[in-house]
Amino acid sequence: MKEFLVSDNDSDFFAKIEEIRRKTLAEYAEQFENKCKQWDEILDKKEDQFTLLLKERLAEKPIGFGSSGDKKLEWFVIGVDPFQSTVKMFLKEPQYQTVFKDNGYTDIDDDEMCPELSCSWMGSDVRKYLNTKGYSDTFSDAEKQFILKTRRHLNKDDFVIPNDISEDYVFLLDLEEFLMLPIEIQICGANVECNFYWLAEEKSRGWDDTGELPQIYAVECDTGKLSNRAGTDSGLVRLGITISLDYFKENI
Repeated sequence: MKEFLVSDNDSDFFAKIEEIRRKTLAEYAEQFENKCKQWDEILDKKEDQFTLLLKERLAEKPIGFGSSGDKKLEWFVIGVDPFQSTVKMFLKEPQYQTVFKDNGYTDIDDDEMCPELSCSWMGSDVRKYLNTKGYSDTFSDAEKQFILKTRRHLNKDDFVIPNDISEDYVFLLDLEEFLMLPIEIQICGANVECNFYWLAEEKSRGWDDTGELPQIYAVECDTGKLSNRAGTDSGLVRLGITISLDYFKENI
């Protein structure tokens, strides 16, 4: 550039500038074309996988995945992210019956002696069971290859336990996810002993001074009506999982 500025030949200066401009435009055009080809390949792949999933969902046929004894479990698709290549599924019928926390609020787990933390999803016995023995018993080694960990941030609106954060292979729905479901998915079969299933969140109390202990959100199986229960009650469990879209590519 210094040579151009001191040159007496303006035509040489502008000719060189034009050469640099054309070279730069050509380089950017090539980069842009390469990026477009990459995105076309990605979108084509996602479109194919997404189409396979839509065929299954439009047929209103629950997805078969995992098992309970000799029985294949059936799932509803409740969320699809084609750009992350993930599918979120919700168990059609409850698989287990268990308490949310074995010792309820008598088992204080945190340094500040806060009972809410001992019955949060992160500290619950049902979470521990679902992601250890329950996970191993329900899914085959081949199926586990498609199950992805889901990061959960629960009880965000509760001043007492705002940091209930975990990453799980198997989870229960939070309140917002449940409320977004159509009623035909909210309801499910019950048994003679129990007519409700657990959600993963506590009913928020905020900073009250009533002395009333928080309870866990639950859902009546036959009506889909929202309620809340003590953590030591015995409730049904409907699992949630996130799996890779690749599963549908290989199995549909």
